[in-house]
Amino acid sequence: MLISTPGKQAGLKLTTAQKRALQWLSSHNGDGIFDQHNVLLAAGERGPFMKATWNFLTKMGLLQTYNLKRVRITPEGYKWLT
Repeated sequence: MLISTPGKQAGLKLTTAQKRALQWLSSHNGDGIFDQHNVLLAAGERGPFMKATWNFLTKMGLLQTYNLKRVRITPEGYKWLT
């Protein structure tokens, strides 16, 4: 299922899993780090989403990568949570 929200990036549609991944990261402090198995760790928990999901969200500008393996939600990403 694709979710499109007016007023957000034109033409950008998120799947249910992508939206849930953003919600999960937001509820775990909005910041995480990838471990040696490419699983996102945030607030001491392993993320239940595949690396491809995080890669898509980063490519679309909803997440920002920093310090090589860390990601955080961007202001644009937080717009999808409202």
